Amino acid sequence: MGGLSTSTSVRQKAHEFRREIFRHTLASTSDPLHTLIRSDDVIAAGVRYCGLTVIPLEPTDPLLAGAVAVLDRDLNTIWVSQARSPESARFDIAHELAHWALHPSDPLTSECTVEASDAEVPVPYGDTYIMGYSPAQRREVDANTFAAELLLPSPLVRSLRQQNISFTEVAEALG
Repeated sequence: MGGLSTSTSVRQKAHEFRREIFRHTLASTSDPLHTLIRSDDVIAAGVRYCGLTVIPLEPTDPLLAGAVAVLDRDLNTIWVSQARSPESARFDIAHELAHWALHPSDPLTSECTVEASDAEVPVPYGDTYIMGYSPAQRREVDANTFAAELLLPSPLVRSLRQQNISFTEVAEALG
């Protein structure tokens, strides 16, 4: 799957992945798209399901090549910068899991990276805007969308808002 056509299909893939990892790693009967699950647990389940290892590194380590996280398919490893906050590191790892799930045979993602400068830039929305991106840029936008949906699926956000649960309460529950 080199590139996905819309952000909707990326969200659907993230939802399928979240269901799959929880079906295989937590014998839970709850629907993971409507259950608030701590981010650490989502990351741990995803990493375990994919057979990956996460290794924190100094930000200057050559394995990071200037990025904040790198998926190394040859070693089944996600390298992540120790300089990142725990919240940012969780998103970085989810982003690399997205590359693992969305781009399994793409030779360009044998080492997928989140650049430090990219992580701080707000992402413009809209499929028309994104279609103007290069294939590499689309993969990165897709990975960011997937990571966000993996950690906090939109059906869950809607459900929590209908219950008048604040975003602060959601953030505290996610960890």
